[in-house]
Amino acid sequence: MIKRVIYFTDEGEKVKEEIVKLYATDLCLSLDGRKNDARSFIFDGFKYHNPIIFIGALGIAVRMMKDLSQDKLKDSAFIVMDERKKFVIPVLSGHMGGAIELSYDISKRLGSEAVITTATDVEEKFSVDTFARINHLKIKNKEMIKKVSAKVLDGKEIRIAIPEGFKIIGEPWDKVNVKNYNNINDLIDLTERNDKNADKTICNVDVLITCDSDINEAFLDKVLILNPKNYIFGIGVRKGKTFEEINSFFIDNGVSRQWMEDNILYFTSIDLKAKEEGLLNLASFYHTELITFNAMELSKIKGDFKESEFVKETVGVSNVCERAASLLASRLDKNFDNKLYKEKTAGNGITFAITKIERNSFRWREKF
Repeated sequence: MIKRVIYFTDEGEKVKEEIVKLYATDLCLSLDGRKNDARSFIFDGFKYHNPIIFIGALGIAVRMMKDLSQDKLKDSAFIVMDERKKFVIPVLSGHMGGAIELSYDISKRLGSEAVITTATDVEEKFSVDTFARINHLKIKNKEMIKKVSAKVLDGKEIRIAIPEGFKIIGEPWDKVNVKNYNNINDLIDLTERNDKNADKTICNVDVLITCDSDINEAFLDKVLILNPKNYIFGIGVRKGKTFEEINSFFIDNGVSRQWMEDNILYFTSIDLKAKEEGLLNLASFYHTELITFNAMELSKIKGDFKESEFVKETVGVSNVCERAASLLASRLDKNFDNKLYKEKTAGNGITFAITKIERNSFRWREKF
């Protein structure tokens, strides 16, 4: 993951250095706001949905990110810290962007206090959008998030429906119950109105997890719909390839941005590319992770792959994209049959392949 850190004083620079050490496995981009254009740095962070850690005054931070927030499901996590490390404040995208979890993590490691203001977290109650993010679930109708959260805060029971054979692992939250279903339409009750002029549609759950992307319209304004993302992109890139080049290559080869937003579970590659900025921006942009494997791990995966001696001489394994996609799929889905959803596509120093897995388990978020 790429994290962007901005500071404005000598003391702030020291805090920045601590954060860089804390997240040494990540790629941390930093900027001295006294010498450079902090607004442009923040703009680029929002462009790629990178988490931003702002070491300075909250008021200045708010002014600098003015007009950049566009969509609660896509905005960057934005965190403000003071240069004495007293407080860590998630300002934007606390749930979907992960700003609250990152704030807690930073505060625990630095001995700071996380200042949390979101109602569900203050009350230590279930956050459905955080649940969606950590489980890589597409939110189909985001306007229903506030309705579910309102019920949570009112102390009412929340009912989550999942397909038969699916499960949610971990300790469930209070007043959050799970029911399995065989047929989605079993969740709808049609109750005739007293005036006998029309039917009133009632859905007896609050959150619906379904693999069916074509949902009965009767659900859309009554239940929050979550679709699992099931596709893994294996990628190989020449050093220095930018997000724009990689993303355009996908689109030019028939994979639309909307399809990727709706379906990408993970990106994966060889560990030599673990800090490749273009790949990390790609993962950040699509709100997921880049998972990497070493050459030995990739070489052991079995399958009918398109091999390249040049690639083998360069990185130690004869195929990166297909092998990485297949390896990650096999680790996440024990029934994965090693079949590629899309075989290796190559050009302009970029290769990619896609696998599809079946997911039938999710997890509860642990309490902070």
